[in-house]
Formats: sequence, C-alpha cells, structure tokens
Amino acid sequence: TTLLTPDEAAATLRVSTKTLRRLRDRGLRYVMLTGGTIRYRTDDLKDFIEGQTNNAVPPQFPLAHRPNMP
Repeated sequence: TTLLTPDEAAATLRVSTKTLRRLRDRGLRYVMLTGGTIRYRTDDLKDFIEGQTNNAVPPQFPLAHRPNMP
C-alpha cells in the first residue's frame, strides 16, 4: 500500500489539509510515523470514501406521477 503525505491525501479527496484533519476526527484512518509524521494509506482513503457514500433508494414513482401525499 502506498503512503501519502497530508498534501497528497488532501489532493486525492479534493479537500484542504485542514478538512483532512477534521476528517481524521470523524474516523479517517492514518499512520503515525516516528516524530509525529502522519501518512495516509490509499486503501484507507478508499474505505473512507465508501463509508461516506450515500446509498439512497430512488423513488418508486416518477415525480410527475407521485400519488398525493399529505
């Protein structure tokens, strides 16, 4: 697995490094190397994206043909 720097990981997710730090607080996994250096595994970024994906079910009826709902 490739280890990415915070700048590379942020670019991969298309977010700022500040947002990347916030995502760590929300469960984004990372690797702590000696001296406090942080790296991100590409597989962990992919897993995080999958975990954030919304699997919404499309409506059963087209919007124009929906029954009246209260």
